[in-house]
Amino acid sequence: MPDSSTPPAGRQLYLPELPRLIPVAYHANAVQLETASNNWVRRFLGDCFAAEEELLRFLRQRNGLYGPLTVPDAEAERALCVSDWYQLVNAIEAIGAGALLGGVVAGVKDGGTAGQPESAYLSAARDLFGRIVVGLSLAQRERLDAGLAALHAEVVSPVPALPPAEAPDLDTCLQRRSARMRYRVLGLLTEFAAAVDMTPFIDTPTFVDLHAHACRQMIIVSDLLSYRTAQRKAAPMNAVRLLNERDGMPLQDAVDRLCELVEQHERAYIGARSRILASPLGNHPDMRVYLVGLDQLVAGSQEFAYLTPRHFGDGAVWDGTRSGWYSVDEPVTRLHGSDDHT
Repeated sequence: MPDSSTPPAGRQLYLPELPRLIPVAYHANAVQLETASNNWVRRFLGDCFAAEEELLRFLRQRNGLYGPLTVPDAEAERALCVSDWYQLVNAIEAIGAGALLGGVVAGVKDGGTAGQPESAYLSAARDLFGRIVVGLSLAQRERLDAGLAALHAEVVSPVPALPPAEAPDLDTCLQRRSARMRYRVLGLLTEFAAAVDMTPFIDTPTFVDLHAHACRQMIIVSDLLSYRTAQRKAAPMNAVRLLNERDGMPLQDAVDRLCELVEQHERAYIGARSRILASPLGNHPDMRVYLVGLDQLVAGSQEFAYLTPRHFGDGAVWDGTRSGWYSVDEPVTRLHGSDDHT
């Protein structure tokens, strides 16, 4: 039913409903896990925020729900690790401490013996990864080191921002971001949460294709929902801005085009998953467990993008609406549902 409430004022965009081809699930202990993760942030990182209100504003982003949404079948302790990871990375970005991430990465890789200066971030990372590595194989630990290095590169040297003339095209941008972004670590955490090791299969063509479509779907969904905040930043590049500012596409057309790409990549991901299940690899019991976990990562990340008030303003509360008009400029907005935007 169309939303009859007052539409947003000022500049508006219409977000079409994104496909939900993969079911989403919540962990049975979602509330408890979010609370525990928020308490972990306060314990290890609370003093890093300028004031209590800044900490509370960060906690209102509900990053602690990311684990319950993306690994809903995991043991509670492992789901909590995923939430804490997401909290840590976003706290470093929110506080503007990206320059410290290199020391955090080095300290984690070397077990804190590399002479890295002590910091709350390093203490938090040691606690977190001390809980994670006990559930990883040696090969997975090596992949974790590589993923953390890629994350460091993403924060310290992000994909180029505007001016548009110097920005990469959309396909190049997505390819680069897929190769060096935090989703490399999230894929590994999906294995950790499911207690499986996909290292022997990770570089096979079918797996590469599967992960490419999953990553692109998650990147584009995130960029669509985060355009309000991305438009006020010089970097990193956002896919909506790229089509609008680099390619000259009208803003609404850019949104519509990216929504089409979300469905294309989601369907391509499902096709790649089906081909794996129909192949000899599909008979491996760990493979089937992992593919369920990857489904949950893709679906849960999309659900979280709607749910977090990070994109629609501090104080925004998602009412379950998945399409509609929203204000680009108001401090707090929400989706005002309607049948279409034609």
